[in-house]
Amino acid sequence: GPMSAISRRAMLYLTTASTLRLPATLHNTSGESTSRSDQVQRLYDYLDATVPKLLRGPVGQFAYPSVSPSLPGREYSASLWDWDTLWSCRGLLAYSEARSDADFHAKLLEHCRGSLRNFFAHQDANGRLPILMTDVNTDLLHSTGSNVPTHANQAKPVFAQLAWLIA
Repeated sequence: GPMSAISRRAMLYLTTASTLRLPATLHNTSGESTSRSDQVQRLYDYLDATVPKLLRGPVGQFAYPSVSPSLPGREYSASLWDWDTLWSCRGLLAYSEARSDADFHAKLLEHCRGSLRNFFAHQDANGRLPILMTDVNTDLLHSTGSNVPTHANQAKPVFAQLAWLIA
């Protein structure tokens, strides 16, 4: 049947690592109470249907498989952002661990690693990495190259964190 509405705040809350610490009941936007287990199951059903759509193969300027920050056809679906890639991989890997599916986990790791490799494939001669890439433009924000001042593309702890996560 049709799903009842759920607020954006409730969905964000449900998608955090604290999902297991939810209160016994939540209230959706129509004020109805639903049990914690119903909400968690609803979240997992949504993720089971959605997450595979975020894993894309090599395309255009992306020589490696990667994790899309949004669903196909939506804004940013052909993009890789530095920080978004870290947070997407972190959340998806937590979801994957909860699924206990070794094949899916291996596929997800391949896509997370590919995302990182796509950034390094477009590193400039000074060692700078893009902030935002699309499948047709590897430096949409003009953050690499010899004409870019250092302050325009700062150090990237995000990539060290992503490398540690997927090691």
